[in-house]
Amino acid sequence: MSSDDVIELGHQPERTLENIRQVLITKIPSYIESRRRKLLQESSEIDTVSYRILDCHVTLLSPSNSVRNLSSDIYRAEIETEENKIKENGEINQKHVRKESLIVKKYAMNSGVRDMQDSSHLFYVESKMFSDVIPLFHSTLSPISGDSDSGYSSSNLRKAYSLFPKCYYTSPKCKDSLIVLEDLENSGYRIGENDSLLMDFDHIVLALEGLARFHALSYAMKKKDPQGFYGHVVQKLKKGKKLCSEDKTRELMYAHAYFQCLQFAALQPLEVFAMEHLKGSGKYGSCVERLNTLLEDTVGLIRNLLIPKEPLSVLCHGNFNMKNILFLYDSSNKPVAVKFTDFRNVHYASPAIDLSLFLFLNASPELRAANWVDFFSIYHKTLLKAISEFLECPEEELLPEYSIGAFKEEFSKHAVYGYVVTAGCVTSALSKRVKIQKIFEMFSNGFSSRENVDNCIKENLKLEGEEVTSRLVSLIKELVDEGYL
Repeated sequence: MSSDDVIELGHQPERTLENIRQVLITKIPSYIESRRRKLLQESSEIDTVSYRILDCHVTLLSPSNSVRNLSSDIYRAEIETEENKIKENGEINQKHVRKESLIVKKYAMNSGVRDMQDSSHLFYVESKMFSDVIPLFHSTLSPISGDSDSGYSSSNLRKAYSLFPKCYYTSPKCKDSLIVLEDLENSGYRIGENDSLLMDFDHIVLALEGLARFHALSYAMKKKDPQGFYGHVVQKLKKGKKLCSEDKTRELMYAHAYFQCLQFAALQPLEVFAMEHLKGSGKYGSCVERLNTLLEDTVGLIRNLLIPKEPLSVLCHGNFNMKNILFLYDSSNKPVAVKFTDFRNVHYASPAIDLSLFLFLNASPELRAANWVDFFSIYHKTLLKAISEFLECPEEELLPEYSIGAFKEEFSKHAVYGYVVTAGCVTSALSKRVKIQKIFEMFSNGFSSRENVDNCIKENLKLEGEEVTSRLVSLIKELVDEGYL
Protein backbone atom coordinates (compact mmCIF):
# COMPACT_ATOMS: atom_id res chain seq x y z
CA MET A 1 0.00 0.00 0.00
CA SER A 2 1.36 3.41 -0.91
CA SER A 3 1.15 6.55 1.21
CA ASP A 4 -1.53 7.77 -1.18
CA ASP A 5 -3.81 5.05 0.15
CA VAL A 6 -3.80 6.49 3.65
CA ILE A 7 -7.06 8.04 4.74
CA GLU A 8 -6.07 11.24 6.51
CA LEU A 9 -7.52 11.70 9.97
CA GLY A 10 -8.62 15.14 11.07
CA HIS A 11 -8.37 16.48 14.60
CA GLN A 12 -12.00 17.55 15.07
CA PRO A 13 -13.72 14.85 17.21
CA GLU A 14 -16.70 14.26 14.89
CA ARG A 15 -14.54 14.21 11.78
CA THR A 16 -12.03 11.93 13.48
CA LEU A 17 -14.69 9.40 14.43
CA GLU A 18 -16.07 9.36 10.91
CA ASN A 19 -12.65 9.00 9.33
CA ILE A 20 -11.79 6.12 11.64
CA ARG A 21 -15.04 4.47 10.52
CA GLN A 22 -14.01 4.87 6.89
CA VAL A 23 -10.57 3.38 7.53
CA LEU A 24 -12.10 0.35 9.23
CA ILE A 25 -14.75 -0.17 6.56
CA THR A 26 -12.08 0.06 3.86
CA LYS A 27 -9.23 -1.92 5.42
CA ILE A 28 -10.64 -4.56 7.76
CA PRO A 29 -12.21 -6.82 5.08
CA SER A 30 -8.90 -7.09 3.21
CA TYR A 31 -7.14 -7.98 6.46
CA ILE A 32 -9.62 -10.77 7.19
CA GLU A 33 -9.34 -12.10 3.65
CA SER A 34 -5.54 -12.14 3.65
CA ARG A 35 -5.42 -13.74 7.10
CA ARG A 36 -7.61 -16.64 6.02
CA ARG A 37 -6.46 -17.00 2.42
CA LYS A 38 -3.89 -19.69 3.10
CA LEU A 39 -6.35 -21.83 5.03
CA LEU A 40 -8.83 -21.57 2.17
CA GLN A 41 -6.19 -22.54 -0.38
CA GLU A 42 -5.25 -25.62 1.64
CA SER A 43 -8.88 -26.57 2.19
CA SER A 44 -10.54 -29.19 0.01
CA GLU A 45 -13.53 -26.89 -0.35
CA ILE A 46 -13.91 -25.08 -3.66
CA ASP A 47 -15.76 -22.13 -2.14
CA THR A 48 -14.11 -18.73 -1.80
CA VAL A 49 -14.96 -16.22 0.88
CA SER A 50 -15.55 -12.47 0.77
CA TYR A 51 -16.12 -10.01 3.60
CA ARG A 52 -17.67 -6.60 4.01
CA ILE A 53 -18.47 -4.32 6.93
CA LEU A 54 -22.21 -3.80 7.36
CA ASP A 55 -22.01 -1.46 10.32
CA CYS A 56 -19.30 0.29 12.32
CA HIS A 57 -19.76 2.40 15.45
CA VAL A 58 -16.74 4.18 16.98
CA THR A 59 -16.51 5.72 20.46
CA LEU A 60 -13.64 7.51 22.21
CA LEU A 61 -12.50 5.62 25.32
CA SER A 62 -9.39 7.44 26.46
CA PRO A 63 -8.33 10.89 25.20
CA SER A 64 -4.65 11.81 25.19
CA ASN A 65 -5.14 14.45 27.86
CA SER A 66 -6.00 11.77 30.41
CA VAL A 67 -3.34 10.74 32.90
CA ARG A 68 -3.65 7.06 32.12
CA ASN A 69 -2.88 7.51 28.46
CA LEU A 70 -0.76 10.45 27.41
CA SER A 71 0.63 9.43 24.05
CA SER A 72 -2.42 8.31 22.07
CA ASP A 73 -6.20 8.41 21.92
CA ILE A 74 -7.99 5.08 22.41
CA TYR A 75 -11.25 4.18 20.66
CA ARG A 76 -13.51 1.15 20.65
CA ALA A 77 -15.06 0.15 17.34
CA GLU A 78 -18.08 -2.16 17.25
CA ILE A 79 -18.26 -3.68 13.78
CA GLU A 80 -20.70 -6.01 12.06
CA THR A 81 -19.09 -8.16 9.40
CA GLU A 82 -20.82 -10.12 6.66
CA GLU A 83 -19.05 -13.26 5.49
CA ASN A 84 -20.13 -14.71 2.13
CA LYS A 85 -19.06 -18.10 0.84
CA ILE A 86 -19.15 -18.01 -2.94
CA LYS A 87 -19.12 -21.00 -5.30
CA GLU A 88 -17.07 -21.07 -8.50
CA ASN A 89 -20.15 -20.10 -10.51
CA GLY A 90 -20.51 -16.91 -8.43
CA GLU A 91 -23.50 -18.11 -6.47
CA ILE A 92 -23.55 -17.21 -2.76
CA ASN A 93 -23.62 -20.52 -0.94
CA GLN A 94 -23.64 -19.33 2.65
CA LYS A 95 -23.97 -16.00 4.39
CA HIS A 96 -22.90 -15.36 7.98
CA VAL A 97 -23.02 -12.12 9.96
CA ARG A 98 -20.97 -11.65 13.12
CA LYS A 99 -20.29 -8.78 15.48
CA GLU A 100 -16.81 -7.92 16.70
CA SER A 101 -15.19 -5.36 18.96
CA LEU A 102 -11.88 -3.69 18.06
CA ILE A 103 -9.55 -1.30 19.86
CA VAL A 104 -8.20 1.61 17.82
CA LYS A 105 -5.15 3.59 18.91
CA LYS A 106 -4.66 6.93 17.23
CA TYR A 107 -1.83 9.43 17.37
CA ALA A 108 -2.70 11.96 20.09
CA MET A 109 -4.93 14.83 18.99
CA ASN A 110 -3.56 17.08 21.74
CA SER A 111 -0.57 18.74 20.06
CA GLY A 112 0.92 19.84 23.39
CA VAL A 113 0.88 16.25 24.63
CA ARG A 114 2.42 15.04 21.36
CA ASP A 115 5.30 17.48 21.59
CA MET A 116 5.78 17.03 25.32
CA GLN A 117 6.02 13.25 25.25
CA ASP A 118 7.43 12.90 21.75
CA SER A 119 4.48 10.69 20.92
CA SER A 120 5.67 10.17 17.36
CA HIS A 121 8.49 7.95 18.61
CA LEU A 122 6.24 5.91 20.88
CA PHE A 123 3.61 5.46 18.19
CA TYR A 124 6.28 4.60 15.62
CA VAL A 125 7.67 1.80 17.79
CA GLU A 126 4.31 0.18 18.50
CA SER A 127 3.23 0.46 14.88
CA LYS A 128 6.47 -1.14 13.64
CA MET A 129 6.18 -3.93 16.18
CA PHE A 130 2.82 -4.98 14.75
CA SER A 131 3.40 -4.21 11.07
CA ASP A 132 7.03 -5.40 10.69
CA VAL A 133 8.71 -7.03 13.69
CA ILE A 134 6.14 -9.61 14.84
CA PRO A 135 5.48 -10.79 11.23
CA LEU A 136 9.26 -10.99 10.71
CA PHE A 137 9.65 -13.22 13.76
CA HIS A 138 6.87 -15.38 12.38
CA SER A 139 8.34 -15.70 8.88
CA THR A 140 11.87 -16.33 10.15
CA LEU A 141 11.12 -18.84 12.90
CA SER A 142 7.98 -20.63 11.73
CA PRO A 143 9.69 -22.69 8.99
CA ILE A 144 12.28 -23.81 11.51
CA SER A 145 9.74 -24.96 14.04
CA GLY A 146 7.44 -26.59 11.51
CA ASP A 147 4.75 -23.97 11.98
CA SER A 148 1.76 -23.78 9.73
CA ASP A 149 -1.61 -22.12 9.97
CA SER A 150 -3.11 -25.47 10.91
CA GLY A 151 -0.77 -26.14 13.83
CA TYR A 152 2.63 -25.80 15.47
CA SER A 153 5.23 -28.46 16.14
CA SER A 154 6.50 -26.15 18.89
CA SER A 155 4.01 -25.48 21.66
CA ASN A 156 6.20 -22.64 22.86
CA LEU A 157 6.05 -20.99 19.44
CA ARG A 158 2.27 -21.10 19.48
CA LYS A 159 2.25 -19.66 22.99
CA ALA A 160 4.78 -16.99 22.03
CA TYR A 161 2.67 -15.70 19.12
CA SER A 162 -0.49 -15.84 21.23
CA LEU A 163 1.08 -13.23 23.55
CA PHE A 164 0.31 -10.52 20.98
CA PRO A 165 -3.16 -9.13 20.29
CA LYS A 166 -4.30 -9.63 16.70
CA CYS A 167 -3.47 -6.56 14.69
CA TYR A 168 -5.96 -5.76 11.94
CA TYR A 169 -4.33 -2.69 10.49
CA THR A 170 -1.50 -0.21 10.93
CA SER A 171 -1.13 2.83 8.70
CA PRO A 172 2.28 3.76 7.26
CA LYS A 173 2.24 7.39 8.36
CA CYS A 174 2.97 8.43 11.90
CA LYS A 175 1.22 11.74 12.39
CA ASP A 176 -2.21 10.52 11.32
CA SER A 177 -1.71 6.83 11.85
CA LEU A 178 -3.89 4.15 13.38
CA ILE A 179 -3.24 0.84 15.08
CA VAL A 180 -6.27 -1.45 15.05
CA LEU A 181 -6.19 -4.38 17.47
CA GLU A 182 -8.55 -7.04 18.73
CA ASP A 183 -10.48 -6.09 21.85
CA LEU A 184 -8.99 -8.47 24.41
CA GLU A 185 -11.66 -7.68 26.98
CA ASN A 186 -14.22 -8.99 24.51
CA SER A 187 -12.35 -12.32 24.58
CA GLY A 188 -12.45 -12.49 28.36
CA TYR A 189 -8.98 -11.11 29.10
CA ARG A 190 -8.56 -8.59 31.87
CA ILE A 191 -5.79 -6.90 33.80
CA GLY A 192 -4.93 -8.68 37.05
CA GLU A 193 -4.84 -5.27 38.71
CA ASN A 194 -5.30 -4.22 42.30
CA ASP A 195 -4.61 -1.06 44.26
CA SER A 196 -1.36 -2.41 45.73
CA LEU A 197 0.16 -3.20 42.28
CA LEU A 198 0.99 -6.68 43.63
CA MET A 199 0.26 -10.04 42.04
CA ASP A 200 0.05 -13.52 43.54
CA PHE A 201 2.23 -16.52 42.71
CA ASP A 202 0.08 -17.89 39.88
CA HIS A 203 -0.08 -14.54 38.06
CA ILE A 204 3.66 -13.96 38.47
CA VAL A 205 4.53 -17.40 37.08
CA LEU A 206 2.25 -17.10 34.04
CA ALA A 207 3.65 -13.65 33.25
CA LEU A 208 7.26 -14.84 33.63
CA GLU A 209 6.64 -17.77 31.29
CA GLY A 210 5.16 -15.38 28.73
CA LEU A 211 8.09 -12.99 29.10
CA ALA A 212 10.54 -15.84 28.61
CA ARG A 213 8.86 -16.84 25.33
CA PHE A 214 8.78 -13.21 24.19
CA HIS A 215 12.52 -12.90 24.86
CA ALA A 216 13.16 -16.29 23.22
CA LEU A 217 11.84 -14.97 19.89
CA SER A 218 14.70 -12.45 19.81
CA TYR A 219 17.37 -14.89 20.89
CA ALA A 220 16.28 -17.46 18.31
CA MET A 221 16.15 -14.98 15.43
CA LYS A 222 19.49 -13.50 16.48
CA LYS A 223 20.98 -17.00 16.19
CA LYS A 224 19.15 -17.90 12.99
CA ASP A 225 19.55 -14.63 11.06
CA PRO A 226 21.79 -12.14 12.92
CA GLN A 227 22.03 -9.76 9.97
CA GLY A 228 18.27 -9.66 9.55
CA PHE A 229 17.72 -9.30 13.30
CA TYR A 230 20.05 -6.33 13.75
CA GLY A 231 19.10 -4.69 10.46
CA HIS A 232 15.34 -5.18 10.42
CA VAL A 233 14.51 -5.36 14.13
CA VAL A 234 17.08 -3.59 16.30
CA GLN A 235 17.90 -0.73 13.94
CA LYS A 236 14.27 -0.25 12.91
CA LEU A 237 13.16 0.21 16.51
CA LYS A 238 16.25 2.03 17.76
CA LYS A 239 15.25 5.46 16.51
CA GLY A 240 12.07 5.24 18.51
CA LYS A 241 13.87 4.96 21.86
CA LYS A 242 14.22 8.60 22.81
CA LEU A 243 15.52 7.88 26.30
CA CYS A 244 18.70 6.45 24.77
CA SER A 245 19.43 9.67 22.90
CA GLU A 246 22.73 11.35 23.67
CA ASP A 247 21.63 14.72 22.28
CA LYS A 248 20.86 16.39 25.62
CA THR A 249 20.31 19.79 24.01
CA ARG A 250 17.15 18.43 22.39
CA GLU A 251 15.91 16.54 25.42
CA LEU A 252 12.17 16.99 25.77
CA MET A 253 10.53 18.47 28.81
CA TYR A 254 8.54 15.28 29.35
CA ALA A 255 11.75 13.26 29.50
CA HIS A 256 13.13 15.77 32.00
CA ALA A 257 10.02 15.49 34.16
CA TYR A 258 10.10 11.70 33.89
CA PHE A 259 13.71 11.43 34.98
CA GLN A 260 13.21 13.93 37.78
CA CYS A 261 10.24 11.92 39.07
CA LEU A 262 12.43 8.83 39.11
CA GLN A 263 15.32 10.61 40.79
CA PHE A 264 13.31 12.27 43.56
CA ALA A 265 11.18 9.17 44.17
CA ALA A 266 14.25 6.93 44.42
CA LEU A 267 16.05 9.33 46.77
CA GLN A 268 13.11 9.94 49.12
CA PRO A 269 13.32 6.61 51.05
CA LEU A 270 17.07 6.82 51.65
CA GLU A 271 16.69 9.02 54.72
CA VAL A 272 14.27 6.57 56.33
CA PHE A 273 16.45 3.64 55.31
CA ALA A 274 19.46 5.32 56.94
CA MET A 275 17.60 5.79 60.21
CA GLU A 276 16.46 2.17 60.28
CA HIS A 277 19.55 0.31 59.11
CA LEU A 278 22.79 2.29 59.22
CA LYS A 279 23.40 1.50 62.88
CA GLY A 280 23.42 -2.21 62.17
CA SER A 281 25.90 -3.17 59.46
CA GLY A 282 28.59 -1.10 57.82
CA LYS A 283 27.67 -2.50 54.41
CA TYR A 284 24.47 -0.46 54.42
CA GLY A 285 26.31 2.83 54.78
CA SER A 286 28.58 2.29 51.80
CA CYS A 287 25.69 1.07 49.65
CA VAL A 288 23.48 4.04 50.52
CA GLU A 289 26.36 6.32 49.61
CA ARG A 290 26.79 4.47 46.32
CA LEU A 291 23.07 4.75 45.49
CA ASN A 292 23.13 8.45 46.32
CA THR A 293 26.06 8.92 43.96
CA LEU A 294 24.39 6.96 41.16
CA LEU A 295 21.19 8.98 41.46
CA GLU A 296 23.00 12.31 41.17
CA ASP A 297 22.91 11.64 37.43
CA THR A 298 19.71 9.65 36.96
CA VAL A 299 19.66 10.35 33.23
CA GLY A 300 23.18 8.99 32.82
CA LEU A 301 22.42 6.02 35.06
CA ILE A 302 19.31 4.96 33.14
CA ARG A 303 20.91 5.50 29.76
CA ASN A 304 23.96 3.50 30.74
CA LEU A 305 21.81 0.61 31.99
CA LEU A 306 19.87 0.64 28.70
CA ILE A 307 23.02 0.21 26.58
CA PRO A 308 22.81 -3.27 25.00
CA LYS A 309 25.69 -5.65 25.69
CA GLU A 310 26.08 -8.98 23.95
CA PRO A 311 25.32 -11.81 24.04
CA LEU A 312 22.30 -11.46 26.35
CA SER A 313 20.70 -8.27 25.05
CA VAL A 314 17.19 -8.89 23.84
CA LEU A 315 14.14 -7.10 22.53
CA CYS A 316 12.59 -5.89 25.81
CA HIS A 317 8.98 -4.98 26.32
CA GLY A 318 10.27 -1.86 28.05
CA ASN A 319 7.37 -1.33 30.43
CA PHE A 320 6.64 -4.84 31.64
CA ASN A 321 4.27 -4.61 34.58
CA MET A 322 0.77 -5.71 35.54
CA LYS A 323 -0.93 -2.75 33.82
CA ASN A 324 0.30 -4.11 30.46
CA ILE A 325 -0.41 -7.80 31.13
CA LEU A 326 -3.87 -9.30 30.59
CA PHE A 327 -5.01 -12.69 31.86
CA LEU A 328 -7.71 -15.15 30.91
CA TYR A 329 -9.30 -17.01 33.83
CA ASP A 330 -10.96 -20.38 34.28
CA SER A 331 -14.18 -21.07 36.18
CA SER A 332 -12.29 -21.05 39.50
CA ASN A 333 -10.79 -17.62 38.71
CA LYS A 334 -7.31 -19.03 38.19
CA PRO A 335 -5.25 -17.38 35.41
CA VAL A 336 -4.74 -19.81 32.53
CA ALA A 337 -3.52 -17.64 29.63
CA VAL A 338 -1.72 -14.34 29.21
CA LYS A 339 -1.38 -11.57 26.62
CA PHE A 340 0.80 -8.47 26.55
CA THR A 341 -0.19 -4.94 25.56
CA ASP A 342 1.46 -1.53 25.08
CA PHE A 343 4.53 -2.07 22.91
CA ARG A 344 5.42 1.63 22.73
CA ASN A 345 8.60 1.26 24.78
CA VAL A 346 10.08 -1.81 23.10
CA HIS A 347 13.86 -1.52 22.80
CA TYR A 348 17.00 -3.64 22.59
CA ALA A 349 18.63 -4.00 26.01
CA SER A 350 19.29 -6.41 28.88
CA PRO A 351 16.50 -8.89 29.73
CA ALA A 352 16.96 -7.68 33.32
CA ILE A 353 15.28 -4.41 32.30
CA ASP A 354 11.98 -6.30 32.02
CA LEU A 355 12.66 -8.76 34.84
CA SER A 356 13.75 -6.25 37.49
CA LEU A 357 10.84 -3.86 36.98
CA PHE A 358 8.27 -6.65 36.96
CA LEU A 359 9.55 -8.55 40.00
CA PHE A 360 10.29 -5.46 42.09
CA LEU A 361 7.02 -3.72 41.27
CA ASN A 362 4.51 -6.57 41.09
CA ALA A 363 5.84 -9.17 43.55
CA SER A 364 5.77 -8.34 47.25
CA PRO A 365 9.01 -8.53 49.27
CA GLU A 366 7.58 -11.55 51.08
CA LEU A 367 6.70 -13.33 47.83
CA ARG A 368 10.15 -12.63 46.36
CA ALA A 369 11.88 -13.85 49.52
CA ALA A 370 9.94 -17.11 49.53
CA ASN A 371 10.04 -17.82 45.79
CA TRP A 372 12.99 -15.96 44.26
CA VAL A 373 14.82 -19.14 43.23
CA ASP A 374 11.64 -20.55 41.73
CA PHE A 375 10.82 -17.35 39.85
CA PHE A 376 14.24 -17.16 38.25
CA SER A 377 14.26 -20.89 37.48
CA ILE A 378 10.80 -20.76 35.86
CA TYR A 379 11.83 -17.87 33.61
CA HIS A 380 15.13 -19.49 32.64
CA LYS A 381 13.77 -23.02 32.04
CA THR A 382 10.95 -21.68 29.87
CA LEU A 383 13.40 -19.47 27.96
CA LEU A 384 15.88 -22.26 27.30
CA LYS A 385 13.21 -24.73 26.23
CA ALA A 386 11.60 -22.17 23.93
CA ILE A 387 14.87 -21.21 22.21
CA SER A 388 15.78 -24.87 21.70
CA GLU A 389 12.35 -25.56 20.18
CA PHE A 390 12.50 -22.48 17.95
CA LEU A 391 15.95 -23.47 16.63
CA GLU A 392 15.36 -27.25 16.82
CA CYS A 393 18.57 -27.77 18.74
CA PRO A 394 19.38 -29.44 22.07
CA GLU A 395 19.29 -27.14 25.09
CA GLU A 396 22.89 -28.13 25.83
CA GLU A 397 24.04 -26.30 22.69
CA LEU A 398 22.78 -23.05 24.18
CA LEU A 399 25.07 -23.36 27.19
CA PRO A 400 27.03 -21.74 28.74
CA GLU A 401 25.99 -18.66 26.72
CA TYR A 402 22.43 -18.78 28.06
CA SER A 403 23.15 -20.42 31.41
CA ILE A 404 21.16 -19.43 34.48
CA GLY A 405 24.37 -18.09 36.00
CA ALA A 406 24.79 -15.69 33.09
CA PHE A 407 21.25 -14.36 33.56
CA LYS A 408 21.71 -13.99 37.32
CA GLU A 409 24.84 -11.95 36.74
CA GLU A 410 22.99 -9.84 34.18
CA PHE A 411 20.22 -9.22 36.70
CA SER A 412 22.72 -8.21 39.35
CA LYS A 413 24.23 -5.56 37.05
CA HIS A 414 20.85 -4.04 36.16
CA ALA A 415 18.82 -4.44 39.36
CA VAL A 416 19.22 -0.77 40.26
CA TYR A 417 17.24 0.06 37.09
CA GLY A 418 14.33 -1.92 38.48
CA TYR A 419 14.56 -0.08 41.81
CA VAL A 420 14.59 3.40 40.26
CA VAL A 421 11.65 2.79 37.91
CA THR A 422 9.73 0.93 40.63
CA ALA A 423 10.21 3.91 42.94
CA GLY A 424 8.64 6.20 40.37
CA CYS A 425 5.74 3.79 39.77
CA VAL A 426 4.77 3.08 43.39
CA THR A 427 5.13 6.72 44.35
CA SER A 428 2.69 7.87 41.68
CA ALA A 429 0.31 4.92 42.04
CA LEU A 430 0.11 4.21 45.79
CA SER A 431 0.36 7.56 47.53
CA LYS A 432 -3.21 8.48 48.38
CA ARG A 433 -2.61 12.21 48.37
CA VAL A 434 0.06 12.47 45.70
CA LYS A 435 -1.25 13.71 42.36
CA ILE A 436 1.66 13.12 40.02
CA GLN A 437 -0.60 13.88 37.07
CA LYS A 438 -0.38 17.56 38.00
CA ILE A 439 3.17 17.46 36.68
CA PHE A 440 1.93 16.45 33.26
CA GLU A 441 -1.12 18.69 33.35
CA MET A 442 1.32 21.60 33.55
CA PHE A 443 1.95 21.03 29.86
CA SER A 444 -1.68 21.30 28.74
CA ASN A 445 -1.28 24.88 27.56
CA GLY A 446 2.35 24.86 26.51
CA PHE A 447 5.66 24.10 28.16
CA SER A 448 6.46 24.83 31.77
CA SER A 449 9.94 25.69 33.02
CA ARG A 450 12.18 22.96 34.42
CA GLU A 451 12.29 24.80 37.72
CA ASN A 452 8.50 24.70 38.02
CA VAL A 453 8.48 21.01 37.10
CA ASP A 454 11.13 20.20 39.72
CA ASN A 455 9.30 22.13 42.45
CA CYS A 456 6.01 20.46 41.60
CA ILE A 457 7.55 16.99 41.78
CA LYS A 458 9.27 17.66 45.09
CA GLU A 459 6.15 19.05 46.71
CA ASN A 460 4.07 16.09 45.56
CA LEU A 461 6.59 13.51 46.68
CA LYS A 462 6.74 14.99 50.16
CA LEU A 463 3.17 13.74 50.57
CA GLU A 464 3.89 10.08 49.92
CA GLY A 465 2.47 7.70 52.48
CA GLU A 466 3.99 5.09 54.76
CA GLU A 467 3.09 2.22 52.43
CA VAL A 468 5.22 3.71 49.66
CA THR A 469 8.19 4.45 51.90
CA SER A 470 8.03 1.02 53.55
CA ARG A 471 8.05 -0.82 50.21
CA LEU A 472 10.98 1.16 48.88
CA VAL A 473 12.99 0.89 52.11
CA SER A 474 12.45 -2.87 52.01
CA LEU A 475 13.56 -2.95 48.37
CA ILE A 476 16.75 -1.01 49.11
CA LYS A 477 17.58 -3.51 51.87
CA GLU A 478 16.99 -6.35 49.43
CA LEU A 479 19.34 -4.77 46.89
CA VAL A 480 22.05 -4.50 49.51
CA ASP A 481 21.56 -7.98 50.98
CA GLU A 482 21.62 -9.59 47.53
CA GLY A 483 24.76 -7.71 46.50
CA TYR A 484 23.07 -5.65 43.80
CA LEU A 485 24.52 -2.34 45.09
